[in-house]
Amino acid sequence: MTAALDAMKAAQTYAIDKTHSEVAFQVRHLLTKVRGRFTGFAGTVVFDLEHPGQSSASLTIDASSVDTGTPDRDTHLRSDVAMII
Repeated sequence: MTAALDAMKAAQTYAIDKTHSEVAFQVRHLLTKVRGRFTGFAGTVVFDLEHPGQSSASLTIDASSVDTGTPDRDTHLRSDVAMII
């Protein structure tokens, strides 16, 4: 039982579950709000129960996986020009 308690005290690392997670955004463009998401992402969360301030998260987003539901806009956002702006 002590080993189980020690394991619970140690920092635990969790992978972000893409099935139950989403990386989404909303921006204003002229008079409308544009919503979108990134379909390519991965990350981890390290939770330290004993030292919560030392917990951390890491997220990597594939910018080319942007999806706003508008193919022309998505093509522009994936272009080199959009990456400079």
